[in-house]
Amino acid sequence: MFWYLYQSAQTIKLQTEQQLHQAAQQELVNEIKSFIALGDQDISRLKNWDEVHQQLSQPRYYFFWRDERVKVSHHWRAYFNELEIYNAQGDQLFQKGPNAPLSPFLPQQVPADLASFSLEESALNYRLFAEVSQRQTATTLGYLGLNLNLIGWLRQDAQFKYIERASLTTRPGLEADLNKAFVSLDALLTHPDRFIDFQLLASPVDNFLWALIQDFIRYILLYAVLVAILFMVFFRYSLVRPLVGLSAYLAELKTQPNQVVEPKANYMVSEFEDLKNSLASYNQALVEAQQKIEAQRQQAYLQSRTDSLSGLPNRRAFDEAMHGLSKVFSADSGCVGFMLFDCDYFKAINDSYGHLVGDKVINLTARALVECLPPSTQVFRIGGDEFSVILLDTEPDRLRQMAINCLAHLKAMPFSELGINERVHFSVGVSLSTHQDTVQKLHKHADIALYKAKHSLHDKVQLFAADEESAGKTLVSNERVGMIMSALRTGEGIEMHLQPIVSVDQEVIYYEALVRIRQQDCLIFPNEIFDVVNHRHLECELDLQVIEAINQLFKAGKVAERTGISLNFSSQSLMQLDLQVALERLAAYTQTYRIIIEVTETTLITNMDLVTAKLKSLRALGFKVALDDFGNGYSSIRYLANMPVDIIKFDMTLTQALELDSKTRGIIQSTASMIRQAGYKLVMEGIETPSQFEAAKQAGATGFQGYYFGKPKAV
Repeated sequence: MFWYLYQSAQTIKLQTEQQLHQAAQQELVNEIKSFIALGDQDISRLKNWDEVHQQLSQPRYYFFWRDERVKVSHHWRAYFNELEIYNAQGDQLFQKGPNAPLSPFLPQQVPADLASFSLEESALNYRLFAEVSQRQTATTLGYLGLNLNLIGWLRQDAQFKYIERASLTTRPGLEADLNKAFVSLDALLTHPDRFIDFQLLASPVDNFLWALIQDFIRYILLYAVLVAILFMVFFRYSLVRPLVGLSAYLAELKTQPNQVVEPKANYMVSEFEDLKNSLASYNQALVEAQQKIEAQRQQAYLQSRTDSLSGLPNRRAFDEAMHGLSKVFSADSGCVGFMLFDCDYFKAINDSYGHLVGDKVINLTARALVECLPPSTQVFRIGGDEFSVILLDTEPDRLRQMAINCLAHLKAMPFSELGINERVHFSVGVSLSTHQDTVQKLHKHADIALYKAKHSLHDKVQLFAADEESAGKTLVSNERVGMIMSALRTGEGIEMHLQPIVSVDQEVIYYEALVRIRQQDCLIFPNEIFDVVNHRHLECELDLQVIEAINQLFKAGKVAERTGISLNFSSQSLMQLDLQVALERLAAYTQTYRIIIEVTETTLITNMDLVTAKLKSLRALGFKVALDDFGNGYSSIRYLANMPVDIIKFDMTLTQALELDSKTRGIIQSTASMIRQAGYKLVMEGIETPSQFEAAKQAGATGFQGYYFGKPKAV
């Protein structure tokens, strides 16, 4: 900006000088014109001078007159260079000799051009010639030549406003530029500066004004520098410093995101102060929000890992605990124990007494385990009625004793106060691990042990043994498990094979329905099916699918007339309300067919009151009840007398024992006779030969079952 201002001032100065130069040129032109006019006046005055006429008449003393008289007369001017008189023929009156030097100012003869400027003796002169005539006759007497010094006149007599007179001079080098000594009048008047050099007259006013302008520019520049410095200072303290301080404050907030950071600096600019306060308020609000979120997150974390019913850690917490245990377990961790608690017939309790009672059973169970186990031990509810416990640095005997103590404490809990008539039983599966590889299998091993405990009448605490793992593995492959689970869920693939039960005359009385599962070309037999069903507690689901399959057989007319079907029920299913509804649909066929519900001895003994009530209700619907596998368990004649049973089925071990020694045969025949006398039908299983059939007949059996009469077949 300042350079532009300086350049503008220089331009103004140059333009002013150019205008002054133009004015000076015009002033010089005017003076030259005045000089020409003055020359015309001078030569006109001289040609009328009497002495000029006298010299033309008597030129004898002309040279004296020209050299002595003229230059002292009043007609001579300081700017005259030379004066000459010419005769009528145009020749000088005084002819010089061959050795006389020629005049540089006037020629010896009158030229054709009577007025012209010429460069002579490095000076610009004006030559004039005027005709001198006789006054009376106007006859030409001669001519008068006059050479005037232009530069001298300009420097001495001219008045200039713009030109320094002393500086007027013929332009140096002009002689070399001219082709000839003469200068055109038009060229001189048009461009006088081509021939005459001059300098402009210095103007104190202009110089003073220009000095003022320069001083003004300097002051402006100085003020601008001062303003710039002040602006930089202001910018630094009002903008840069606050921005740096706010940036540092933001960086501090970033490094301490969970803390309230108070700003330390104060700023002159109110907007920065407001921004600082806003950041501080935002920081405080953000920290408070983070604290609330963290509290909510902690609460959500605990809620997501806490069972809402029992208040114990849930399955998610259990999975995380097991995952963490497998990661931190090492050879120095000692022996890790795992206990899995399960209520034997919890679903039956739920269905029989309602979910409110079932929830209270869960609460009492949780309370009992927490009270019995060490305070540092965490008890998990991992689903339904299953509770798990992880114990670090323990040993088998101590672990088993803790499980026994827990069962004893559970037994002492006031379940009867909930209105539950029968005893609430629990089973415990226990597993241990001293190696990282088996830590991840603790749950699986305890599950296998629990399965064994649930099927034991006396030892409800089972410790997993290594050989049981292989047994667990042989249950079924994962693919078979998937097939079985799918069939139990959808009913697809459930296939009933019928094995006949015949009379003494070998006529079919009814068929025992034996379940199979067919998936494409694969046929899965009961041993695999029941392994999965028992291990995963799916007895009710299997029985419901069997009822539906038999219902379809009746609908399709695949059951021969005057016969019937027997189907096996688990103890768990007998206590399900859903099963009652399913059997009511099947009861429609009891008017045409024999439909026998087969239960095991274990079913009768466990929850005897509840099972008895269930069987009586089934008999009321038209079903017959058969006690299966008699002689293979813990059947008691006392229990048998009180049970609503119609048919007793001897286990094949008893049937085949009829061909042993006479003492064994006698005991079996006596038992069979006693059963028959009590009014029960008697079916003997496992008959494979004619002799076995004959022995069974002699023992008093009314029904016979075995490969001798036919294997189970699909219908």
